[in-house]
Amino acid sequence: MAILKEFLEAGEASLSAGRLTVAGVNFAKAFFMAVDLMIVQKIGIRPENHTKRFDVVRFRFPELTLTLEQTFGFYRGTYNRKLTLEQVNFLKEVAYSVAKKTGFTEKFSE
Repeated sequence: MAILKEFLEAGEASLSAGRLTVAGVNFAKAFFMAVDLMIVQKIGIRPENHTKRFDVVRFRFPELTLTLEQTFGFYRGTYNRKLTLEQVNFLKEVAYSVAKKTGFTEKFSE
């Protein structure tokens, strides 16, 4: 949970500083970590990579599939384009949403 907290804090700090793409990347990483934590808590395995995470989510948590696909698309897109505020807010929202499902309740400035 400490690393999840670090990514959320880094996302908040970058968002406050107007560094949208960096904020989005951090919120996306927080989301991926929260999904992995949820998978560990619910079925006892930790996905090794994005492909394995997608496979587990598709079969065991289908309600998260679209969100995972969107988040990964935004994350992957940052290699050659900047994120918009709307995209960053989406990433922030989904990161906190899944983090709450894992029992992570600490909130930061929102």
